[in-house]
Amino acid sequence: MFYSNGDKMNKSYYERMDIVLVDFGEDFDSCVVGDFRPAIVISKTSYNKNSPVMQVLPLTKRLKGD
Repeated sequence: MFYSNGDKMNKSYYERMDIVLVDFGEDFDSCVVGDFRPAIVISKTSYNKNSPVMQVLPLTKRLKGD
């Protein structure tokens, strides 16, 4: 996963409000979210430090009007 500026992260956990690139998997039957896309980490940093999973909010890959 990467920060939005393209630099690879060097720490073992993500902080709340980090922007990361997430693989949401393949698009099945017109699923709204699929493939790689940016996302905002919304789970608490303390949770991310102690858990193998985290909560993210997917972002769009397109600008409005495209």
